[in-house]
Amino acid sequence: MINLLDYYAGEHYPQVKSLHYNMVMVGAGGTGGLLVQRLAKMMFAFNKVNSRLMLADPDTVETKDELSDDDVL
Repeated sequence: MINLLDYYAGEHYPQVKSLHYNMVMVGAGGTGGLLVQRLAKMMFAFNKVNSRLMLADPDTVETKDELSDDDVL
């Protein structure tokens, strides 16, 4: 696995002591819902990197969408 803190260490880059990512995702249905799952797994795998994920989706789940959404039971 790549150590992200060592990646930028070199003569042209200052030594990075910590990383912090803020991610904002608009839309969490369909493809966005799958992306949320992948990002959550990635954030768990890189638990030493401080990160935040904000989701924004004003849509509501409707009966007609039940067959197309993976997360609706």
